[in-house]
This record gives sequence, C-alpha cells and structure tokens, in this order.
Amino acid sequence: MMNGPRPIRVINLAGSNEDLAWFEANRLQLAQQYPNQFLIVKDLAVHGAYPDFQSAYNAGVTMFGTQPFEVKQAVGQQPTEYA
Repeated sequence: MMNGPRPIRVINLAGSNEDLAWFEANRLQLAQQYPNQFLIVKDLAVHGAYPDFQSAYNAGVTMFGTQPFEVKQAVGQQPTEYA
C-alpha cells in the first residue's frame, strides 16, 4: 500500500481545452476555496462543488445534459499515478 494521497482519476467528459487551461491556471486558488471537492467546470467557471466524483458527475448531467463539461478535483497539484 502506498503512503500519501491516493491517485485521482481524471476523466475528460469532453469539456473544452479552455476549461482545462482555466482550471489549471486557477488550481491553487480553487484548492483553497474548495479543498478536495470535485468541481463541475464549464465555460471558465465552477458550477458546483461536491464531495465525490459521482455526485459531481450526476449534477453536471442534470445541469448540462449532453453538453460537455469537466469534473476536476480541487487539489493543489495534479497527482502522479504509478503503474
């Protein structure tokens, strides 16, 4: 078993490159404002913060239907996954 934070799955829900770039540019501020929460990101804004991926995903589908959006976890740096 590894010590430290567990790797986090990053799933692209066909959101825009601009949304991803915005999230990365604001990652530290978002991590302070929404620590460890899963954020719905669309159109360069946060549309909700949730305690787990599934809740955020379900809310995003309810809000946006088939329109693309991102679900990203608000952590200070992108976790590294080990194979």
